[in-house]
Amino acid sequence: MPVSPVNDVEPIILKATDEATGNKFVEAIRGCGGVCELQVVGADDWSLTAMTKANIVDFFICPSCEHEEEIERGTKRDVCPECGLVIAKWEEKMREEAEKEKSVDACFVTPGYRETGAKNSKRNAKSSSGCRH
Repeated sequence: MPVSPVNDVEPIILKATDEATGNKFVEAIRGCGGVCELQVVGADDWSLTAMTKANIVDFFICPSCEHEEEIERGTKRDVCPECGLVIAKWEEKMREEAEKEKSVDACFVTPGYRETGAKNSKRNAKSSSGCRH
């Protein structure tokens, strides 16, 4: 049965127990794929608290193949295990593309009009920025 905290307080599974009994519960719960934590709450009392996955895992989603995987919180993937994408190279490419786009946007000048000649004709003004993008 999934456990969900109420008001960000983790549910207590077992309280006021000894360490040996608490460790047996921890072993059984972890053996079934659950996550819990045994904590000292008094001189000889221990408490066993359930933890939700949201508190201990993050998700890796590959930007190329969209492979999804749970990873331990605080860790990160260097390479996608599905398609082999090297994440650092992909991030660098995205930074370079963003910088290139910024420089192109900075050089873009909306053509203006200026009056020339006696007939008051209009012609596109040339940009003096010297940008060649």
